[in-house]
Amino acid sequence: MKKKNILVAFLALFLLPSCAKNIGIDPTSEESYVFASGLTGEINEIRLNVGADFGNYRKNEVTFLLGDSLIPFPDYYFVPGDYALISYRGDWVVEETYPSRIKTELIEIVRIWVFKGLAMGATVIDGGNGDKVFKMDDYDLSYPAKDFNVILEDGGYRKGEEYGIGSKIYGVNPAILSSYSFSYFFSYDPSLRM
Repeated sequence: MKKKNILVAFLALFLLPSCAKNIGIDPTSEESYVFASGLTGEINEIRLNVGADFGNYRKNEVTFLLGDSLIPFPDYYFVPGDYALISYRGDWVVEETYPSRIKTELIEIVRIWVFKGLAMGATVIDGGNGDKVFKMDDYDLSYPAKDFNVILEDGGYRKGEEYGIGSKIYGVNPAILSSYSFSYFFSYDPSLRM
């Protein structure tokens, strides 16, 4: 029995990091933050989706949001469609503004794991009746272009219907969905910046 427990512990030590990397988590990577502020106490967890605000917070700009809050950590680790699991000590307090603000002075971040959304190419095609459609390149999925804004590399955005037929864009399937449902579109491949 003791040998079996040692074998299980040995396999977990070496297999779990490689499995985590495959689903977008690598506890040894730069995508995990460790801060120390001296807080003690129970470690809590919160799970938040990364989304986007299109021009409501900053005119003509996209603002990436953690839940409904401004991201208080370097935002290049997050893009809309990602999912964050945050371990912390202290009290998670959010100021009720728009967008809301996480009061980081009340918490100590123990670790942040980032589950990356799946980025995939799409092409703008004619959907008939003068409508344009975002057709996913690798799946038989299409989305009405008029229903989406496309996130630009410079921090701005364009309305989906402004793209010409044949334009290449990229969709992101949220990290926590088990089926394909692309929620955000980009003018660039966000996986190259993850």
